[in-house]
Amino acid sequence: FSEGRVGQGTWGRDKSCAFHLFSWLALHEIHYQKLVHPLMDSRRPNSLMAKLIHSCEVKYEVFAISIEEYKKAPLCEEKVKDYDPKELQAEYMLSLQRFEEFIMKDFLKPVKALRLPITIRKLFSYCRTAVERRQFTDSEGKTSCCEPLLKLFVLGVLVPMLKDAKKYAGTAAYLWGEMEKKVESKDNGLSTNIAGLVAFLEKTMNCSKFD
Repeated sequence: FSEGRVGQGTWGRDKSCAFHLFSWLALHEIHYQKLVHPLMDSRRPNSLMAKLIHSCEVKYEVFAISIEEYKKAPLCEEKVKDYDPKELQAEYMLSLQRFEEFIMKDFLKPVKALRLPITIRKLFSYCRTAVERRQFTDSEGKTSCCEPLLKLFVLGVLVPMLKDAKKYAGTAAYLWGEMEKKVESKDNGLSTNIAGLVAFLEKTMNCSKFD
């Protein structure tokens, strides 16, 4: 955790052995059933992946954290061609509102409901002790163990899981094979919304500003 202090770019995850060990163990196949499946099994109506699919296939929502990414999204690429700058900005702001609603409801609910495997909880306990001993500071300069542990979970579990959604929502994780085609498709908007969610999580955890 020596590279884990807040404000150091990408939180030192490229150099931290503890970070990579935690991420590797959390996403090992022994934890697929209790950690990966509750979030990535699209056949579970309350899973994160099911909510992501619903966002693009039913609600036709676009998740993007910049107006340029919004313009390139498959679900609105043709639609926005005839928009003037003010119309485009208005549509983008509306999409951000919907994205915020998704985060507060459809994203947080399955994540909060997740019951971590006992091995991961024990490792979190060890990490907490290590963080408290080193007296890490949060974004306001106050000593805190919560922010480093949150980053460990988000950047070590959620982000790599979503970045490799084809693996963790497909047959490699003993789930539905059709999901691999959905994730690879560039037309249904799913890959765009997954990428938008990943970008949001990484920027939030790295204390970066949004466009």
